[in-house]
Amino acid sequence: MSKLTQQPVLLFLASASLAAIAGDGLRTNYARATDVRIELSSNFEMETTAMEVTVDGEVQEGRGGLPTTKEQRQAVLIDRPLEQADGKPTKLRRKFETLKGRSETTMGDNTRESETDSELEGLVLELTSKDGEVAVELIEGSSPTDATALENHRLELALDAFLPANSEAAKAWDLDKAAVMRGLSLDLAGAYFPRPAPPEGAGGGGGGGGERQRGGGRSGRGMGLL
Repeated sequence: MSKLTQQPVLLFLASASLAAIAGDGLRTNYARATDVRIELSSNFEMETTAMEVTVDGEVQEGRGGLPTTKEQRQAVLIDRPLEQADGKPTKLRRKFETLKGRSETTMGDNTRESETDSELEGLVLELTSKDGEVAVELIEGSSPTDATALENHRLELALDAFLPANSEAAKAWDLDKAAVMRGLSLDLAGAYFPRPAPPEGAGGGGGGGGERQRGGGRSGRGMGLL
């Protein structure tokens, strides 16, 4: 049995002109927006409280203790709107100031720690909305080796996903799974932190970024949270 605790924390620091406004409904006002600093962090913890291994109908004595996994991720972005239409940004530049990840897995007396880098860190992208699609152009930095790092980016703030789609729904509205994933920026976990490439000869696809490991114990796959 595993106990799972997820505590996503999102902090948006923006100018007053980005506050949600009333009148024709709740929405973000981008008309007078200047630079917007966005800070996101997530904390994930999973503890296995009971585990039983059976071989040929016989319960085997556990070895090494029960695993506990902790994962932290941090992102700091700076958006500079360049053009807007109908109250929404149509072109902006986004700088990825910080993208860091850290995980710790403990089993018995063994602890494995790892730190994850992102190929997006330090890059500046220009995002342009064209016919319902978002075109991504690299302005500063080296092109990521993993193409997924340039996918699924949007011009609007992630928290816009929590706002109602129209003024009639401003008093009460429902959120689907996609909106929650978007609002917590979990839909960009693969872009910010692509899975590392498997060891040579292990097969399967690879990803950019890098993972540095410290300590002993068995390695494990990340949980894919931002």
